[in-house]
Amino acid sequence: MIQKTMAAAALAAALVAATPAAAQTEIQWWHSMGGALGEALNELATKFNDSQKEYKVVATYKGSYPESMTAAIAAFRAGQAPHILQVFEVGTATMMAAKGAIKPVYQLMKEQGEPFDPKSYLPVVTGYYSDQQGNMLSFPFNSSTVMFYINKDAFRKAGLDPNKPPRTWKEVLAAAELPVHVVASLTEVGTLELSCRSRTTDHRWRLEFRLRDAPGAGPAPAGEPALVVDAERVEEAVATLRAAFEGGDDPVTLGRRLEAALGAGRDAWPLPAIRTLWDALLPLEAARGRSPEHEARWLNLAGFLLRPGFGDPNDEVRIGRLWRVLSASEPRHTRAAQCRAEWWNLWKRVAGGLAPRQ
Repeated sequence: MIQKTMAAAALAAALVAATPAAAQTEIQWWHSMGGALGEALNELATKFNDSQKEYKVVATYKGSYPESMTAAIAAFRAGQAPHILQVFEVGTATMMAAKGAIKPVYQLMKEQGEPFDPKSYLPVVTGYYSDQQGNMLSFPFNSSTVMFYINKDAFRKAGLDPNKPPRTWKEVLAAAELPVHVVASLTEVGTLELSCRSRTTDHRWRLEFRLRDAPGAGPAPAGEPALVVDAERVEEAVATLRAAFEGGDDPVTLGRRLEAALGAGRDAWPLPAIRTLWDALLPLEAARGRSPEHEARWLNLAGFLLRPGFGDPNDEVRIGRLWRVLSASEPRHTRAAQCRAEWWNLWKRVAGGLAPRQ
């Protein structure tokens, strides 16, 4: 009987390993060939099975290469390993180290008295699947070859000769080089947009800087310790907000009243306090319709309290909520110059937190 161990080998290795018996001997072959390659593999097994009656190769597709190897390892531990396992190059080291789980192909051939010359294969193949003594541990079955395609129209558009494509990786890198200009433009929300524009073609690539995710991108340490505002003062400031937008207090002078409630000028307000105020301000958005003064003050505070759009763990959620509320609308009082100005100031202040799709 064939030894019930895994071998990173091909069909021929198992066929010579099976000892003839009175009944037909099944040889389990697990592989990762799908599609047309799988059909070709099954055809090989079928042709062999039809050529004789002593052995039957059962070719079984077990998924991707990692999935096949994982399944085979589990089967070996359960004492139900396949006779042959197709292993990809990344799993070669794992199989080589799995002593007792595999049967090296050079030993298999020697024990069965089958002629086997590793020199029949390309040296790069032989070397990859051999141990330090030059003994081949697995049997080469298939090899993938990298195919390099070019788009001739794209080559011409890029100023390259499609009839002289690059033949080495160094030539590929050289062909990929393109002289560019750095172009800056001011967006509608008041931010600076940088792009690279080709000097030889009409291509243009926008440059994006994800400062929020950069290591050490937090605010620089200040010379003075950050202001700490008592919870009672923050609650008083929230009540002041509501009195202006839900009650009858003057929205124009709201800023001074908030400074009095928090006991500090607005530029000194700490991040936790201003984000708490923003959370209280958003539900008051409907008050924008009361008057141009209410809308201008609401827009002014909405941008100021959420600037620069990041810095607090919940700012991404806040930006999303603000976007859903305002992105499909415009200033309620379109004829009021102050409202239009505060509208754009709001988006300019929170632009750092906007996602590319926003």
